[in-house]
Amino acid sequence: MNAKRGLLIAGVVVLGMAELACCWETPPGTDGAGIPPQKAVPESAQTKAEPSKFATLVELKPLCEGVWRHISYKDFGHGPYPSNGLVIETEAGFVLFDTAYTYDQTRELLKQMQTLASKPVVLALITHAHEDRIGGIRALLEAKIPVKSLQITAVKARAMGYPLPEALSGTEGTLTVGKTEFQFFFPGPGHAPDNLVVFIPSRKLLYGACLLRALEAKNFGNFEDADMVEWPKSVTRVREH
Repeated sequence: MNAKRGLLIAGVVVLGMAELACCWETPPGTDGAGIPPQKAVPESAQTKAEPSKFATLVELKPLCEGVWRHISYKDFGHGPYPSNGLVIETEAGFVLFDTAYTYDQTRELLKQMQTLASKPVVLALITHAHEDRIGGIRALLEAKIPVKSLQITAVKARAMGYPLPEALSGTEGTLTVGKTEFQFFFPGPGHAPDNLVVFIPSRKLLYGACLLRALEAKNFGNFEDADMVEWPKSVTRVREH
């Protein structure tokens, strides 16, 4: 079994009951081999940029009771590239995993979340410092939502010109929101140097973000920032953790 195929399979085995591959998927009409690199766009310019129909397009799709996938899009000139994140409802409020691509899309996401239940967004977790994970962080901070990430992600965010998320205490631990536990773990480099994964025991759900790929994926999405040697090892650490 070659390394790439092994990584794809491992991504599915690790997830068990729920798999959420959050990197770009191959858009219609492309071969998926040349996905453009992700570059930070100053958020002051984001509200003026992207006049396309995707500028504020965000979808919320239910996965099961109290769990939704949020999807935003960006057009790089080769068609729309979707990006997936997660919304979890807890007793205390909603927990958001990753932002949409942009400030405007993330504001729209927050607006849509208000229609799910009369609860606040009490926490946002950023899994790594790529545009499709952290691009809308300013919208979260303006809404007074606590935003947390790994320390390495906060450092990268500063270098990319984004507002800083609050650094988690260490690379492994548990956050409790209401009665719901969120176990976070940094398994090592993979799709990005700072990919965080989170397990929610009460829902038997692992959010792998861009570290894990769906079995049917035909490519690795954007791997400009990836460590292709360590990636399979990091997936194995998640499985063994």
